[in-house]
Amino acid sequence: MVERTEWKYLKCSKYRRAGKHGCVNHVLIQYRDFCQCIIDLLIKKGESVTLKLQGNVERGQENKLKQLINVNEQKEKTLLGLSLEELINKEELKNGTDLT
Repeated sequence: MVERTEWKYLKCSKYRRAGKHGCVNHVLIQYRDFCQCIIDLLIKKGESVTLKLQGNVERGQENKLKQLINVNEQKEKTLLGLSLEELINKEELKNGTDLT
């Protein structure tokens, strides 16, 4: 079993080297507060990653639908062209008979 070290507070390196007169700009940070801050940042980042992933999935679905619409429009134009050239009758045009 690995033993975990836990500190009571964190301090900057100047404070650590020179004592309390080495750095007066920083208040000592409680170790638990620091850990909680990191956990909160990771949770926030994790939520944004999920949202970005969901957006990518939605864009992929949107692209597939656009392609399907384009294919259907091309088929409609082809069927209409064949109908105008009288290669297929009105009944086949209404049913959208597969051209293959």
